[in-house]
Amino acid sequence: MFSAKRIVLISVLSFLSANALSKTISVTDSTLSGAEAKVAQQAESENASYKIVSALYKNRVYMTAELSK
Repeated sequence: MFSAKRIVLISVLSFLSANALSKTISVTDSTLSGAEAKVAQQAESENASYKIVSALYKNRVYMTAELSK
């Protein structure tokens, strides 16, 4: 029983610490490459890597990305 509680606790803490290191950002631009450049610039200024999560084009590009350190 004790080891099961310990495993659950370790799992929860590792999940929380992984999410604490990531940040979600949103950018808007007229082109896909312009939006990605804005994401890359913000990631570089925060010394982080990025992963584009979504992009939507409706007369403008709306992009969401996740920054992680």
